[in-house]
Amino acid sequence: MLYHFLHILGIISRIVNQYFEQMGIVRMNWAARSRDLSPIKHLKIAKLQQPPATFPEPTLTLTQVLEEADQKE
Repeated sequence: MLYHFLHILGIISRIVNQYFEQMGIVRMNWAARSRDLSPIKHLKIAKLQQPPATFPEPTLTLTQVLEEADQKE
């Protein structure tokens, strides 16, 4: 039974690939277990990372780091 199912999937895959070639659709090779196949997970992570409330905050932090580096030298 499983062999028959896998055989059918192979036939369908060949038909779809032939159709893509006829239509000029380029296929991309993609890893079966790629992390990029779960974009929802990436959105959740991005949502948890809050951006700074104001723009001066990163500027002040960078200025402080540069001043500390100058003092160490």
